[in-house]
Amino acid sequence: MDSIERRNYVRNQRGFLTPRECQTIHEEFLLREEEVLAIPQGRLKEDIYSGLTRQHRVYNWLSNPRISRLGIPTKIFQQEPFIGWKGCWIQCWGNILRQGENLPEHCHRGDKDRQGHKHPTTGELFEETNTLYACNVFLSGHTDTGTTIRGTLHENEVGELTIFGENVLHQVKTNFHQEPRVSLAMDIYEEDFNYAEVRKDSCKNTPFRYIWYDNPYLID
Repeated sequence: MDSIERRNYVRNQRGFLTPRECQTIHEEFLLREEEVLAIPQGRLKEDIYSGLTRQHRVYNWLSNPRISRLGIPTKIFQQEPFIGWKGCWIQCWGNILRQGENLPEHCHRGDKDRQGHKHPTTGELFEETNTLYACNVFLSGHTDTGTTIRGTLHENEVGELTIFGENVLHQVKTNFHQEPRVSLAMDIYEEDFNYAEVRKDSCKNTPFRYIWYDNPYLID
């Protein structure tokens, strides 16, 4: 797969998580919601997101003991395009959309976000070269709200995994139901960012945000 295909990739996988596994994550989101919302962060004024979603920079839900026992990273390595990766960095957050709430249209790293970075010590401009895929697992709520991908509504099933290339525009339109729409989201990187050693925002230097997982299916 070349870089253009990779950045525009979309795939849906039904049954990625069982209904019971989805319920476990749902319960933890609601139980720990206020605790995670209380974690301070410095970028709220520039953030278009609200609720648990806005805390994606300061807490990784794969560190939650109950959720970690579900083995989500191991399941990821069973899915294309992650089969064959030696490992990955995962950022994981929760989305709870209550009645009247939505997730605005966005992609996880467009061309402008990938380009124009400055080296922290030399000031040299560079482009990020690591591979990124965004993932979303629908956990609970009315399925008709769905996920709108490139302007087309996709009705989710409980436990379904959707994988997006970094350029793919998607959104969740307004939830008109009383029942919240709950999902788990991940950004998955094959390797750390450029110049990771000297960057404060690199995966290795923000362990509260990113966690590294080895691929257990690869034999040395």
